[in-house]
Amino acid sequence: MLKYIKLAIFAAVLAGTMGVASLHAQWVADGIPLGAAAGAQQSLAITYDGTGGAVIVWTDARNPVNTDIYAQGVTAEGAIRWVPNGMPCCTATNYQSKPLAIPDGEGGTIVTWQDLRSGSTADIYAQKLDMTGYIQWTGNGVAICTGRTGLALGGIVTDGAGGAIITWHDRRDFTNSVFAQRIDSDGTVMWTANGVTVSAQADHQQYASLAPDGSGGAIIAWEDRRNGNYDIYAQRIDANGASQWTAGGVLICDRDQNQTTAQVVEDGSGGAVIAWMDRRNTVDFDIFAQRVDASGARQWAASARPVGAWTYDQSNCRLIHVGSGETIVTWIDGRSGTSTDIYAQKLNAAGTGQWVANGIAVCAAAGDQANVRIVTNGSGGALISWDDERNGTSDIDICAQNIASGGTPAWTADGMEMCGASGNQTLPVISEDGANGMFVAWEDNRSGTIKAYAHRVNAAGEIPSATLLYYYTAETEGTDIRIEWTLSEIDEGVQFRIFRADGQVMRFVEIPAVDLVNEGLAFSFVDKSCEPGTTYYYRVTYILGTESNMLFETGPVSTPATALELHQNLPNPFNPNTVIGYYVPERSWVRLEVFNVKGSMVAVLVDEVQPEGTYRESWNGRYANGTEAASGVYFCRLRAGKTTLTRKMTLLR
Repeated sequence: MLKYIKLAIFAAVLAGTMGVASLHAQWVADGIPLGAAAGAQQSLAITYDGTGGAVIVWTDARNPVNTDIYAQGVTAEGAIRWVPNGMPCCTATNYQSKPLAIPDGEGGTIVTWQDLRSGSTADIYAQKLDMTGYIQWTGNGVAICTGRTGLALGGIVTDGAGGAIITWHDRRDFTNSVFAQRIDSDGTVMWTANGVTVSAQADHQQYASLAPDGSGGAIIAWEDRRNGNYDIYAQRIDANGASQWTAGGVLICDRDQNQTTAQVVEDGSGGAVIAWMDRRNTVDFDIFAQRVDASGARQWAASARPVGAWTYDQSNCRLIHVGSGETIVTWIDGRSGTSTDIYAQKLNAAGTGQWVANGIAVCAAAGDQANVRIVTNGSGGALISWDDERNGTSDIDICAQNIASGGTPAWTADGMEMCGASGNQTLPVISEDGANGMFVAWEDNRSGTIKAYAHRVNAAGEIPSATLLYYYTAETEGTDIRIEWTLSEIDEGVQFRIFRADGQVMRFVEIPAVDLVNEGLAFSFVDKSCEPGTTYYYRVTYILGTESNMLFETGPVSTPATALELHQNLPNPFNPNTVIGYYVPERSWVRLEVFNVKGSMVAVLVDEVQPEGTYRESWNGRYANGTEAASGVYFCRLRAGKTTLTRKMTLLR
């Protein structure tokens, strides 16, 4: 059965060559993968690159002993801009996590993250990537704050001069306090080592959020327990790191019970609008907001404005400035009593709600909607995305909606589906696209391992689709797999490369395409190196001059299994972990063992009755007693029924 994927058509002018069409990878249904290295890609961040594309950053587990920070650039047309598996931002020892990113104003990106390279405490580092994805500062990043306990990264905003201001809380004085640091466009830390103090009052100040103040500084808001309950406080820091308001911050809200998880956005006049979760009614949380001017004076009622104050919890708010002093707030809402939905409200400069009291329903579909994100639609309204359980908890999808300035949905009721692939797609992050649409990236487990995917939608709710790639198909022919594709047009001299991933580990490796058949705009290739009972994925890329981009990636294609099969371990050589796959054709007692070259037993990985099916087992390069095995050749042996199969493996430490 042919699988038709409609893609967008893109004509470009090659540098120095007028009027020559360049073949480009395009958006495909359910999004494009941003990398296919082994291991999970999680904790995504995204930012508009200022040139029509986006940069996505993630925590990457391709190294089995730690996690690193990687990034990928995509164009407006869906072309992968950098190397296929992403550019490294930081590959220092131990774990790096929770990246955040902003544009530098010159086509580059500034990234910050939490870093455990010291091995004992979480530090904060930052790095700058240029528009080609290469690092511009010290290898593995510039230290923003090190050697402090209980650290949690809060946020990052531009300083208006090509650099950034970063905020966090840490426990250097035994309770959580809020700090900030500025780094300039050259990677020079501008303020006091390990940050200037924003607030270090009694008890905890924590979970800071910030927005630029329009003058090279920032307005920072946080939750604060100096008075017993958690309240909301804020401070303005100028470009030199000096506090501009009352020492320790100005009070934003101190109603009964707790006010938590403050979010802040600029108001367009040097001040800010701050929204938070508020439990003043003692039963559940509501969403309230307050505006402060450039001097720190509250502009709305002392008790703040209710944004969403209904039965059950309203929580996890996000907000954007949409011009003319107006702000749109969106949140997760439990008012239905059975599930959580997405609601939103627009506030004018006086804090008065412009839409239905307590907000309009962005999505009230069945199941839970969660992890909401928001950007401006460029016309006084908002683009909103979330992960959606309307199809069940084992099939979570990414949905989105465009809310017009007047509060009416511009797209399908309850939102359009951005990605409905198999498995779960969760935790979307979004950015503007410079053309009143948005980029969306998310964590996707359609392959069984969490990978970073991305898509783009325009203001009309259209996911770019046209006919550059007319269709492709991947089908089995016995134990072989045939891949075919047809283009609507092609450039002279274009070449193709074919990559294959075994579904066990999803690491794409190039396979020779010497038997590629071309008949006009149609191409076909038969992979005769497949193993029975194995699932494969294929990626076809093209080369035109010095440019290389992905054309398409197939879904899973499985070859039929005819007998007991022991697959080659992956990776091989390996250090120290490898995965051994095998197929059992009928229910039988299965034993999978590892031996050294002397024939001595190293480990027994499986020794049990197993039904028919495909299996994967990991070996960690250790003997059964936990001792590390030395570098060298080892053998895995599979026995089932009367059949015994053996494979050679190489451990390189």
